[in-house]
Amino acid sequence: MSPVETLAAVFRRVVMVAILVAALSALVGFFVAHFAHLGGAAQGAGWGMCVVGALIALVTGQSGSPSRMAVEGRSGAFGQFWGRNPALPQSPLLFLGSSVLVFAGGIAVIVLTY
Repeated sequence: MSPVETLAAVFRRVVMVAILVAALSALVGFFVAHFAHLGGAAQGAGWGMCVVGALIALVTGQSGSPSRMAVEGRSGAFGQFWGRNPALPQSPLLFLGSSVLVFAGGIAVIVLTY
């Protein structure tokens, strides 16, 4: 793989994780706002995205070095995660990028719905 293909694959993975996390956190925020009568649905979704994005960034920042994570992920009772595939995500930096996107998206939703 060329460096451009590798960078594109990493970017795709970061965006896919960000979309998944944003959708789940927006759904949780929507339900909290709806059932607790705390405001509009969009506001709840935005706050949910902000809270979850910040929590994931906090946990990811405390998770250790990327090289140690890669080594620990490749060695285990079942070899390389039930097959010959490399450990995913190999680096907490992928989650950090996704959480920053989710947090920024939550801020954007809050600002645009005021």
